[in-house]
Amino acid sequence: MKKLLAIVVLGLLSFSCSDNNEQQKTEKKPNKYLNQEVHSNLYKIQLNKDRLNKASNEKKIKILSEPSVSKMYSEIGGQLIVCETFEKSIIDTKPSKAALDIMKEMIESSKKECAIFMDLHLKYDKKFKEIAYSKQIPPFFYFNYKDPDMENTQIIGLFETEDECLSVSKKIQIELEYFITGCKYFVFEN
Repeated sequence: MKKLLAIVVLGLLSFSCSDNNEQQKTEKKPNKYLNQEVHSNLYKIQLNKDRLNKASNEKKIKILSEPSVSKMYSEIGGQLIVCETFEKSIIDTKPSKAALDIMKEMIESSKKECAIFMDLHLKYDKKFKEIAYSKQIPPFFYFNYKDPDMENTQIIGLFETEDECLSVSKKIQIELEYFITGCKYFVFEN
């Protein structure tokens, strides 16, 4: 529900900034949180045709159920894009004090979520890029999480140790009140 409300508010706020939107359409800049080449390379490593073609049906099912490194990369980057857009919309529209009071809980929740994902981006973006260009996925720990207001579960990983995984999962559980799974270990098999 919080995310739905955020989307509605963002829509209303961005509608009022339509002049700025026209300028931005002509000035397309690369995104600092999501690099299309990195994402594509991460995807190809796990789901390349050769790997799938030489796998048995049982192995294909296992491959498709692996924790997706490209999905983790896009989840972190995508969340930061939403954070940046939301923050910019609030600044650009200069909402009234009454509107800010109504949105206070949503803004505070967004700040917590954005801080956590920014920390993940700062710690792991270099590692995602190393994987994308070396085409080698090192073993890692990961966990799934779910915002109670959303349908789908998400995945966060690349943790070198189980303690690191547990620390981040607890932080997400406590600060964001998300549901989490236990940490799992993944070893990529080519």
